[in-house]
Amino acid sequence: MLLWGLYIKEREGAEIIYNDHAFVTYQVTGKDEILVVDLFVENEYRKKGMVDELWSKLLEKTKPKIVYGMTDVEALNWDSSHKFMTSFGFTPYTQEGNTIYYYREIE
Repeated sequence: MLLWGLYIKEREGAEIIYNDHAFVTYQVTGKDEILVVDLFVENEYRKKGMVDELWSKLLEKTKPKIVYGMTDVEALNWDSSHKFMTSFGFTPYTQEGNTIYYYREIE
């Protein structure tokens, strides 16, 4: 995962937070804003608190007021990603081409 982190930082300007079964990549887009680029949890560890663990680490590290995310409607199982985003408190706010953009305000 360390090598992936180096790669994604060089290629995308993104940072990574991970554990043995999940990762989240993100970019700082403004003083109080971040964009979640990718989030992945191994199938057998889904719905077992991995996202909450990564989310807590992400918020602690970046301290954002707004978190943005996106889904690609052409991606495999994109509707699962959309359902996850909305159930996790994200609100869709626009669609450009195949990409739906979301935001979540952090209190």
